[in-house]
Order: sequence, then C-alpha cells, then structure tokens
Amino acid sequence: MIKVALPRFGAVSARTFSLLSAVLLAAGCVEQPLGVSVRQNGSALRPVTETDQLPQLGSSLRLSPNDKVRVRVLPIDRSSTSPVFETDDVVSYHFNLTSEEYRVMRGDELAVHFGADAKLDTNVIVRPDGRITLPNVAEVTASGKSPSELSAEISQAYRERLNQPAVSVTVTKSNLAVAELSGDAVVQGDGTISVPKIGQFKAAGQTPDQLGEALTEAASKLSGNTLKAEVTRSRPVPTTLTENRHLFGYDSVVTIAPDGRLLLPEIGYIDTANKTVAALQLDLEERVKGRYKNPLAVQISLEASESRVVYVNGEVVRPGAYPAANSLTLLKVLSLAGGVIETGSLKEVILIHRNETNDVFVYVTNLAQFIEKGITGNDLPVSPQDIVMVPKTSVAKANQWVEQYITRMLPFSRSVSYSYFQGDTSSTNR
Repeated sequence: MIKVALPRFGAVSARTFSLLSAVLLAAGCVEQPLGVSVRQNGSALRPVTETDQLPQLGSSLRLSPNDKVRVRVLPIDRSSTSPVFETDDVVSYHFNLTSEEYRVMRGDELAVHFGADAKLDTNVIVRPDGRITLPNVAEVTASGKSPSELSAEISQAYRERLNQPAVSVTVTKSNLAVAELSGDAVVQGDGTISVPKIGQFKAAGQTPDQLGEALTEAASKLSGNTLKAEVTRSRPVPTTLTENRHLFGYDSVVTIAPDGRLLLPEIGYIDTANKTVAALQLDLEERVKGRYKNPLAVQISLEASESRVVYVNGEVVRPGAYPAANSLTLLKVLSLAGGVIETGSLKEVILIHRNETNDVFVYVTNLAQFIEKGITGNDLPVSPQDIVMVPKTSVAKANQWVEQYITRMLPFSRSVSYSYFQGDTSSTNR
C-alpha cells in the first residue's frame, strides 16, 4: 500500500490522502495550486493569492547610485506650428523591440537540445542564407522563426529517426543589438540622414512621427523582429554654449552620487531615489521651464550601470551576473545563462526579489507549466539585483546524496557482494 506523510496527520494511505485533500479544499482550507509560491521576509512558503504583490515589468528602469546618465538640454526651433525637420537639424532615434516573441536572425548562435537524446545536442550559428545544418537531417531554415516554431520543425524532421523527439531551441547569442541601432544624425544638405546598418532616409520636410514610421518599417524588415523607432527633433547646439557650466546647450554624461543625487549646472542636486529615467526627465523639464523662456528639449538616457544586473545560479550552463534589460523575465534570464542543464528542475525555479520598501520576497515558480501549458503568469518579471536559482531535480539530489553520504563516507569497501542461503548469509569484499 502506498502511503503519504502529512504534517500533523502522520502517514496515511493514498486513498485517505485524496479524500482528505478533497474535504480540505471544499472547506476552503486549501487553495488550488497556481504554480507559484511566495515567502515574504522569512515567513512560511505558501501559494500566491490575488492579493499578493508580484514583481512588475518596467522596474528595471529605476535609477541606482553610481549609474551614468547622459543629460542633454538642447534648444528647439518652434517657429512652425507643425514642426518638420530642416537642414542641420539633429535627429535622435531610439529603437525598442516590441514583438512578443523573438525571431531568429542571421548570425544568431543557437543551442539545440534533444531531451533524452543528449548525444545529438549541438550548437549552431545561423548562416547568412538563414539556414542551419543539423546531424543526420537536411538543412533547416531558421531565420525569421521563433525558437518554439523552430523547435517544432526540427522535431518533425527527426520523427523518422527518433520515436518521440523532444527538441528545444535556445538563442544563446543574438545578433540583434537594439541599443547599437539607436543614435543621432544630422540632416544633410540634400535633406537626408544616414542611419548605420539600416540605410539613408529623407528627413527634410518630414515630421518626427513620419520619419519614425519609415525607420520602424526598415528596421523591422531588416531584423525580422517588430521594432519601433522613437524620433525627436532638436536644433544643433551652438559651439559657444557647449561648456558644461550652463544648462543651455548642455550635453554630458553625469554619474549619480552614492547618496542617489545628481548634480547639474545652474540646477544643483536632483534626487533620483526610486525614479525612472522618464520621471527624472520630467523633473528636469519642469525645472528648466521655470528658468528659461526659450523652449528647450530635455533628454536623459542611461549610459552605464554597474548595479543593473541579475544574478543567476544553480543548474544552468553559465552561472553569473547578466545585464538587467527592460522587460526581462525568468525564461529570458535563463536563456542568457545558456539554459538549464539536465540536472536542473524548471518546476521549482527560485526568484529572490527585494522591493522598494526593502521587503524580501522569495518566489518559487513552476516554469514547466509555462512551457507545457502556456501559463504565462509563471514567467515572473526580473529586476536589477534579483537572484535567480535553478535547483537540482529530485533524481539529481538523490544521486548527490548517495555519492556524498554513502559512497564517500561509509568506512567499508565500495564493492560488497552478498550471498543468501537458507539460514545463512555470507558477504565478500572485493
């Protein structure tokens, strides 16, 4: 008879356990499992409820001490009621990835894992023609497909050779560097701007929205992913106003002090505690409006951050610290770390998170439910300074226990054979 050990109840049969669970559930004492548990400030681990606070996307945009931010306060020409770009205008363009699922690009590095058939595991680079070569099968087109779509296609290609192929594809290195696509350009005498890696575009006579649509279309077509370009217009900074002693025409990279304050000319200190880049920009815009009559464009961007990292440990290919970009989730972090190794368990991934009020939350989430059943709520957002842990599977833990506490510690030979006879037992050490 199979028995289950329950706190306060002792060992009960599986049938009794099933009946007891049904009674407790009907009485409201037990909630249906959601796949995510939480422990707050050392309290007991319990399933999350609708009233629990979960990590939120976008928190990675908050500034931290020692961050380096670029502050620009530039004059704007608003003589026209419908501002358009003119010759010598400065065009600032910034790209964001908006697609829900990443699309593989040429030059990407992929890790192809075959589940139980680990001998077939391979790492490949997507060729310039968009294809990859896999062992014992024909070439497969990878460019433009999501990792899940590519996994399904590779599984289908191996059905004649494997009984039940379970292929997973992880993007270990992406050729899409969104930050490198962003920048500034000056409208030339012919009315065009040149955007590296994307091409040349007509700017003179175009509004920022019109130019942004053209850049969005070209960048999305080039990368195979859905990108959106945000475009702003400003007049060139006069050479006599580039000194950092004045805010008018100010353009410099400033480091946030250890106490969380930012020092700017003519303004003094600005408190950045718990502020996002957008909130700091709004704060500075309000201060500039009260100081200058001429309209100025305020632009703030994050240049570097030593603290904006996420720590990944446990059963992953490459444990370590990784940059905490915006919209980062557990699965994306594990992809950056090379994926989970065979001894790792996706059913109990641990996220340690500290909120703005310094409360510590430990979340235990079943990412396998996200992969197998599409329960998106289990793929929790990740913020800077969070710690992600992937534990061992139960089998891996058992093997480790046998190795540490039996094979290495017991004071007798590792090879012992026993013979059993009626009324007699003998053993032989080898």
